[in-house]
Amino acid sequence: MLRILALLLLPLLAWGGSKEVVLKDGQRYRVSTSFGRPVQPSNSFFTVKHVRPAIQRMDGWRKQHVFWEIQLEIVKPFEGFLEVDSPLVQGGKYVFPVEDGPDRLYVHYLRVDVMEREGTPAMWEWIDEPGESWIPFRLTSISRAGDFHRESLVWAKVDESDKKKARQDLERFKDRMDNPPTLDAVSITGEKIRLTLEGNGPLRHEDLALRVDDIAPGVLGGASPSHPGELAFCLNGRHRSPSETEVTITAPWGGTFSAKARIRMWGDFQIPFGLIGTDPGLWRWLDAEGEFWIPFTIRVRNASLGEDQVFLEWFRVTPAIRAELRKLRPGPPAP
Repeated sequence: MLRILALLLLPLLAWGGSKEVVLKDGQRYRVSTSFGRPVQPSNSFFTVKHVRPAIQRMDGWRKQHVFWEIQLEIVKPFEGFLEVDSPLVQGGKYVFPVEDGPDRLYVHYLRVDVMEREGTPAMWEWIDEPGESWIPFRLTSISRAGDFHRESLVWAKVDESDKKKARQDLERFKDRMDNPPTLDAVSITGEKIRLTLEGNGPLRHEDLALRVDDIAPGVLGGASPSHPGELAFCLNGRHRSPSETEVTITAPWGGTFSAKARIRMWGDFQIPFGLIGTDPGLWRWLDAEGEFWIPFTIRVRNASLGEDQVFLEWFRVTPAIRAELRKLRPGPPAP
């Protein structure tokens, strides 16, 4: 009888238990487990379905990205915010809006992509560590009205098989990125540069917040012959974050020029900047000769990135493009 009772208890003991986790800074946590895996929290507003590292190339992305994926089931719709951070990272909360209302079809599942490897390397040190690793995330749901504030600690367990697969995926990623096609060129300042190519143009930036498709001059406006429009640059891309993104554009060769825009909606975006009548210093190259490349410095700020992303985007000036734009340049006012 005792033997039978012991056999019956073994599955129960395996089903429920706990694990003491000690982080590198000495913090200790007692994590509830089920069959050796962390039990994910549930409250009156959401249930965590899974937390896992993602190393993949997704539709609409040019390259593989390395980030943490958290999927939740919204139990009780609310209007407010979901904050994600981790005891492993100082500062840098990720904030995602959660909307609800009578005119909105509510999506019961919410997936957030956070802690990209480039921005939060502390969340990815486990890849090179032996044995199993336990990674904590803190999820906080906050109502817009301020009448509730729910905080939950979520854990991801990464074992040796997970680490082996992650290392293999990263190695394949590294092989593709180590030897991209390049182009030796000259910038507007005369400096020799080497650009990484994709297709017929320079490789454009992308991250969890947005993807840049193009940066080029064009005509802003131009609705009628009496109002022919004005030359301006335009940054084109696709916004892929549920939270607001702030974009700042500067020209390292154009003096103190700076333009700022905020993107709040999903989907394609256009940011016009540097009108020739307002910022003529950005257009002096129209009177130059030869072929060269013009750089713009872009700073992207979004909660999903952890820290600001700063990068260069380039536009190629050819004699043909310059000749076409000169035709559109406004002439001196009539006497």
